[in-house]
Amino acid sequence: MDRLVDDGLVRLGGPVGERGWPLLIVDAEDAESVRARLAEDPWEPLQMLTEPRVESWDLRMGSLS
Repeated sequence: MDRLVDDGLVRLGGPVGERGWPLLIVDAEDAESVRARLAEDPWEPLQMLTEPRVESWDLRMGSLS
């Protein structure tokens, strides 16, 4: 995951809710490129990103820079 942050794909991340599901805010062209990059990550064999749901999001307030 650190490499995905260093490469600029993952911009923000952390556990959400009582179950601690990971939430990742990424900067990518499309959902397929996100899935492809996550499939290469060492977290994948640990099933920490099982069935990732990829949604588009338009940032309208604030900044990720």
